[in-house]
Amino acid sequence: MKNIVGVTLYQDLPLQHPSGVNHRGKKPYDTPDHEVKILKESSLYQCLRTETLPVNSYHHQAIKDLAEGLQVMAASPDGIVEAVCLPEKKFLWGV
Repeated sequence: MKNIVGVTLYQDLPLQHPSGVNHRGKKPYDTPDHEVKILKESSLYQCLRTETLPVNSYHHQAIKDLAEGLQVMAASPDGIVEAVCLPEKKFLWGV
């Protein structure tokens, strides 16, 4: 498999991409913290058949720049990428 080169990260979301979206949920961790918008042309949409999905969230890093070939499947309201895929592969997803 080819290397996926070119991804960069926000190392600290609160400092580098401040927003009102809660990416750092509190207990209980099994309750939704925000919604994600699922792109209709994505394989994630084909699987779930919905354009929005409530998600729990607990991360302080996120994709800043996509690598060549990666495609966004879902994003939070503040534009943070929440799911990606590599369409040239049958099932390579990152969430």
